[in-house]
Amino acid sequence: MNFFLYWINKKGEKELITCKLNGQILPGVIRHSVLQLAEKWGIKAVEREFTIQEVIEANEEGRVLEAFGTGTAAIICPINTMNYNGKNYNMSKNQDDNIGELGVKLYEYLLDVQYGVIKDHEWISSMDI
Repeated sequence: MNFFLYWINKKGEKELITCKLNGQILPGVIRHSVLQLAEKWGIKAVEREFTIQEVIEANEEGRVLEAFGTGTAAIICPINTMNYNGKNYNMSKNQDDNIGELGVKLYEYLLDVQYGVIKDHEWISSMDI
């Protein structure tokens, strides 16, 4: 499973971030699809190394919008709470829902592609994994 964080970066921009492929991070169809869809939808998507301290700082400053994991079986799996060093961090702006707005949009789109509801998904052919 790959970890994604949708947040407001230090420049004040909304950004979807995940670790870059570095030999320890597995490439995957859903990971690749999420990055391609973010680009298609005008969402800044960044692949880079980042630290737990950056995530905690953003969370404490109210800049975390949502967090989720991606994987073949789960597609999009929301992360509402993160525990680090015995402390819980709320990772979702909307705790009433199981998944955030971007996660819902991605999940529904990817299911529609899988079930053939959406036929125009040329970005799949660009996969090099």
